Amino acid sequence: MTETSIKVFFSYSHKDEALRDSLATHLSNLEWQKVITSWHDRKIVAGTTWDSEIRFQLDSADIILLLISPDFIASSYCREVEIPQAMQRHETREAYIIPVILRPFYWLDAPFAKLQAYPQNAKPVTSWVNQDEAFVSVTQGIRTAAKLLHDYRIQQAQQQQKETVKARYLQKVEGVLLDGNITIAKRDILNDFRDELGLSPEEAEQIEAHWYEPYKRYEENLNKYKQTLTKYIEGGYYPFNENTQNDLEVRQRDLGLKSKDVERIKKPILEEAEVKYQEKLEAKRVKERLRQEEPKPGKLNIKKVWEFINKWNYFLLVIPAGIGFLFLIPQCSNSLRLSFSENSPTPSPEATVVSTPPVEPLTSDDIENLQEQISVGENVLAISEKNDANYPDAFQAAKEKGKNAIIGGNYQAAIDALTLTRQSSAREFYKNAPETLINLNNAYIGDKLAYTIAVAAPISQSDNYGLGVLRGVALAQQKINEEGGIEYANGNKMPLRVVLVDDQNTSNVKLARFLSGLSLNVSNINKDLKILGLIGHQTSDLTLELGKIYQEAKLPVISPSATSTELFGKFSYVHLVAPSTRQMAKSLNQKIDKQRVIVFYDSEEEFSKSFGTEVCKAVVVTCKPWNFNETPVVNTERVKKAIADGSTALVIAFNANKSEDNKNRASNIIKAVSEFNANSQNKMELFAANAFSDQTLINKARTGKVSIVRVGPWEPNLSGNLSFDIIKKNDQFLALNLELFGTRQVNWFTLMAYNATMALTEAIKKSQSPPPKNDDELKAMREKINAVFISGAFSVPGALGEIHFGKEGYVERGNVICLSRVGANTNSLTDCQPSESFPIK
Repeated sequence: MTETSIKVFFSYSHKDEALRDSLATHLSNLEWQKVITSWHDRKIVAGTTWDSEIRFQLDSADIILLLISPDFIASSYCREVEIPQAMQRHETREAYIIPVILRPFYWLDAPFAKLQAYPQNAKPVTSWVNQDEAFVSVTQGIRTAAKLLHDYRIQQAQQQQKETVKARYLQKVEGVLLDGNITIAKRDILNDFRDELGLSPEEAEQIEAHWYEPYKRYEENLNKYKQTLTKYIEGGYYPFNENTQNDLEVRQRDLGLKSKDVERIKKPILEEAEVKYQEKLEAKRVKERLRQEEPKPGKLNIKKVWEFINKWNYFLLVIPAGIGFLFLIPQCSNSLRLSFSENSPTPSPEATVVSTPPVEPLTSDDIENLQEQISVGENVLAISEKNDANYPDAFQAAKEKGKNAIIGGNYQAAIDALTLTRQSSAREFYKNAPETLINLNNAYIGDKLAYTIAVAAPISQSDNYGLGVLRGVALAQQKINEEGGIEYANGNKMPLRVVLVDDQNTSNVKLARFLSGLSLNVSNINKDLKILGLIGHQTSDLTLELGKIYQEAKLPVISPSATSTELFGKFSYVHLVAPSTRQMAKSLNQKIDKQRVIVFYDSEEEFSKSFGTEVCKAVVVTCKPWNFNETPVVNTERVKKAIADGSTALVIAFNANKSEDNKNRASNIIKAVSEFNANSQNKMELFAANAFSDQTLINKARTGKVSIVRVGPWEPNLSGNLSFDIIKKNDQFLALNLELFGTRQVNWFTLMAYNATMALTEAIKKSQSPPPKNDDELKAMREKINAVFISGAFSVPGALGEIHFGKEGYVERGNVICLSRVGANTNSLTDCQPSESFPIK
């Protein structure tokens, strides 16, 4: 007998002893193999109280065999003692009951009737022609039960051992992190002990998170207090009166916060509020002074007017005499000044100075608000890095300390703080913190001269795109600066500084004008940055809407994800790295293959309109566009009717995540195809762009047995780790991604943002110019950079190999276009091809 042997108890009538002995004989092989040990009342030692011994053995058994016969049920001891005790232990899962039907008897209303009985089909042993065959069936059932119990016992032992190990680790955490703070040394101590105990990083993290919970709740309450304080300031209550102070004290007590922690939070916020308050007071004083200097009606002082024009840089527009109006028009630059002196003749009333009215200049309030969306380390824009539970308090504290050090100009302190978040021992927690890495690289540059570019993305939105783009830019910046920077002449190199811009995926014209300016003022750190180019924006719509502003300012822009063919040749200063909708449509047409197609699209969304148009151009037979803005109702019956009219393929060319209406339209299309397929031998597939990613809709397609073929620039999650196989073409990119972010999975936003950054910096290199020091140098260098992009001979090493730009500013060669299948039959299609297989022209 071993500790893992299963104890088997025989409950039987003595009149069935011969049958019990036969069963015991068949079980002897299991006992010999030490799978089981068995006990029955004939093994009671002389002198032992038989009743107590039977109860003890029954209570300690793992498997209880009820040997059913008329005599067994007739036995009062079996019926009143053994059966009830056995059933109780079975119901509490302490033991496993196996009824063994020895002789024919009506037992189907007995307490054990609901249990699986043996031999096979509950046929009584004595009814078998060969009783040995019956006992073999019983033995097999007992062996199966014993195996299950044996495995469960091992599992329980392992679980108990694991809990003991976790308890030891928790005890260590409590001792090491007594003050709630984690240092590099403390992290190394815990990691060493974790490895010694054999815990995984995930298990250790869960234990630490549980221990940190009170600290986390306290930090959450501090953030709540900070939000309340900020609301009062934003609501115009600063400077605070006595009532506001009392309200804040009540809020502090309600959240259970210590005064010293509250003061620590209040200090920088109130200091910033005071600065803004003083600025507003000064603005009011200036405004009042100007108002007092304005000439009064009927007493126009011509000299004062001219002085005012020259001081504030205005054009003068005088309407001919008799109308009686005078207009002051703001100038865009200092290119025209009007002078006046004591000896100057008074301007004639009929004289007219005319200029095209410029765009309204940005106000100081505009600039102040826009600066909150821009950062080189002085603002935290990535909310997911700020609030996500994956980033523990120690990470948040180090990042906050780094931010404050950058604001104070203490870059070494910023480097020390931000470096803590990048320690290899801590990186398991911080795999997705690209903003922090960019801030660290910017801190290394500090106030030194550097090439400066900006990246505009919805950074504050917790989605894959914003952080995905930042990861690509961070990878490129790290690679470039580790190699010494961007070379411009005779081996001289300058580092790359990255300005982060949270565009919130909205058409913010003021933000675009601010970025396009010749000097970008970052007030928190008193720095004027000269941006050479911009990585952005997310959508084709946004790129089209803001492209005119960048074009007029001659700011080179390269979008990592805009794909609409409408952008081709539209703006000579706007460039694209992602495959176009035309190339994706041609790739998708390989699978559509001469079918009669209906394309569902939204003409108010640029990508949808472009993709839908290009699909129809690529289809060889017939293509019927279904525009939501002309036919908004897309219900199941309408789609089924369209299918019945002869359509053989449906293309979802719209973003199902854009609105609830779009999601319902996609759901109805899937339902219609599902119902069609259920009643037809010819199964219909759906086709879509890779923007079709809503998991609810994909699950609906899977349930409805609808296969959806998606096309996109690159598919990160294809079977067989295809993403890894593709990016192995550039081992340097893969190695860097593994080093910085701890994963080999790279979404296409990251890949395209990396390509865009490498292209922009290579164009900077080819301009052969040092970082600009004044406005004239900046304008000249922007023009040189853009000339490289449209030269027709511009190539750069990208993540998947060399990419080549055509004269119209888009990538002609070097991209990858992938087809993948979601919904039903997801493993039957994995296809990626070079984008040049599908020519744009």
